[in-house]
Amino acid sequence: MAERRGWSANSQATADAFVAAGGKPSLVTVVHNGIDAAPFDSATSTSRATLGIPADTFLVGSFSRLHPWKGHRVLFDALEKLPEVHALIVGGALFSGEGAFEAELKARASAELLKGRVHFLGARDDVPALMKACDAIVHTSIAPEPFGRVIVEALLAGCPLIAANDGGVREIVTNDMALLTPPGDVNALRAAIESVRADPGHAARMTEVGGRHVRAVFSRDAMIANVTRVIDDVLA
Repeated sequence: MAERRGWSANSQATADAFVAAGGKPSLVTVVHNGIDAAPFDSATSTSRATLGIPADTFLVGSFSRLHPWKGHRVLFDALEKLPEVHALIVGGALFSGEGAFEAELKARASAELLKGRVHFLGARDDVPALMKACDAIVHTSIAPEPFGRVIVEALLAGCPLIAANDGGVREIVTNDMALLTPPGDVNALRAAIESVRADPGHAARMTEVGGRHVRAVFSRDAMIANVTRVIDDVLA
């Protein structure tokens, strides 16, 4: 009897990691995550004033748990070379041992080169509105993302995206949808942020292309249809 696929991966990158760890390729199929666009369509931008950020400041947003592999150090390194740019840090330490990293980041943010420009909000339930308050969303992971929900969410929010080009990210967007940078490359990240600042029209056009793409391919309905297909295959 042929083996049935009974395990789904949220990206080909995750499936490849499963196989590399000893899993059988015949047992896994890829079902990309699907994200509901409705909360992003209905959200209005959070007022910069409520966040204590000047309205005319260029603001990049980072939305992730606080862990070293998420690349916050890379972002801070880039910000030190961009003295007029502010950053919104949304997310917190979720698991054991991450509290020390959060403390490290906050200590660094209070130092002279970054003081007053890094705004920690912790975990929030108003992500769509916060994303819309940003001029760009930065994804800075230094290890491959299994998928990268923030990639889809940024484009659903209509916000220009700068992302580390590895893992599942490569399956979501291409160079005409976002500015893709090598993971861990501080200078490339800095240059990408400067590019969005210098040419917001080009960034907006990329965002429009990316938004149409993720709505078509990474919708909740598409995910449900693909999960149903996997279940039907297992039961056949």
